[in-house]
Order: sequence, then C-alpha cells, then structure tokens
Amino acid sequence: MNIPVYYHIPKCGGTYVITKCKEILRFHYHGISAIRVNKNNETLVRCFVRKNIRELDIDIHDDCLLKYLNDILFITIEPGGIKLRDKILNNISNIHEFMIIRNLFDRTQSMYNYLTSQASKHEPTHGVIRDKTFEEYLKNANYEKNWISSQFSQDKNILINKLKNMRIYKIRHIEKAISDCFSACYSDIDCSKYNDNLVNRHENTHKTQKIEVHNIPNEVIQKFLNHNQMDQFIYDSYDI
Repeated sequence: MNIPVYYHIPKCGGTYVITKCKEILRFHYHGISAIRVNKNNETLVRCFVRKNIRELDIDIHDDCLLKYLNDILFITIEPGGIKLRDKILNNISNIHEFMIIRNLFDRTQSMYNYLTSQASKHEPTHGVIRDKTFEEYLKNANYEKNWISSQFSQDKNILINKLKNMRIYKIRHIEKAISDCFSACYSDIDCSKYNDNLVNRHENTHKTQKIEVHNIPNEVIQKFLNHNQMDQFIYDSYDI
C-alpha cells in the first residue's frame, strides 16, 4: 500500500485537502488518531494513524516515523517541515507524494490578506506586514520570493530531480488531486460520495476585495515575476 504524503503549501487549499482526507479516512476506518512531529515547538509533520495508536507528539529525528509505519494512513508535511522531508521520510518507501500550487499573484494576494487580518492572529508572522495596501506591498517587494522552490532547491536541475516523483496540481484540480491520492493508496475507498459540502473548510471569514493583476502597474508585476522566476517555472511546468 502506498502512503499519501501531502506537501502543504500555504494559501493553496491545504486546509481543505487535509480536512477532507481526514474525514474520509475517519469514516472509512471508524475513527483515526494523530501523530505530530515537532522541532522547537513547531509542528513539522502531521500524520493520521489508525485509532489503535494514541495521539502523541514526537521530536524529529532520522526514522522518527518508522515504528508507526504499519499504522500511518496519511502524512502531511507542513510548511516548516518541507526542507527536512528527507530526514522525516527516511527509510519510508511506497509513498504517493503530491502538492497543490496556485497562481503566484493570487497566492501572494491571499497571503497578504491573511497576514493583515485577524484570521492570522495566532500566527507568529501576524502583524509583521507594515504595508497599508496590497499594491504598496507589491511595490515595496515585501512578499516572499521563490518560497516554494526554495523549500526544494534554487538550482533548476536539482529542483526538477526532486519534483520528478511528485504529482503537482494547480488549485483548480484540487478534487482530482484528492481522488488520485485515494486511487493510488486506497482503491477500495470511493471518494465520489464525499463532496465538499461534507467538509468543514475553516475558510477565512475576513473577506477583502480581490485586486486583479491588470490593475497593478506593469513594471511592478514584472519586478514581482523577476523575483519569483523559479516558482513561476514550477507553476508553468507542472500541472496534472
């Protein structure tokens, strides 16, 4: 059996993917538990496991998940854990790796809106953005630069090699990503009966007006793209 390994890229539908997969597994297995892998009080990995395992927290180290391998149903590599994925997944084979990506402009705008709203008050980065508007944020280039690729490699050849076994979906294909995951790992589970109305999406209730890319000066957008060439390469090159 393959074990799903989902790489959680911020503001790319991660809460929805994780919640829906958790609910499907919980229903199918009549309950599940959780294991969290931590480092310095930050959760790097969340695993759904069979309910015979008590919920627990463990510190990261080589082979930290190996003793639970027969009971792990789903692995989420959280943003802080992506760079440490080799240590986390050490000696674990037969995995189905996938992640969801999003248009860079939309993801950046979503991140700005989130970090400047009360929805992010629990985040350590809440309030760090001083730009009063998204346009100002772009003009001052205070956004993350090549965040996704920097988690893997800024060398294009190395990046391609690291992503070669991963299934990468644009956010519009999020349902296909979930369906493909269960087809590859749990062929006896019919995902079609679990529609998104059954999933608590925990959406950000702080609504803001979306700014379209054509309303931003071209030189600002060009600078933004120049700062994010590697992430744009991923977005343009990978789409299932």
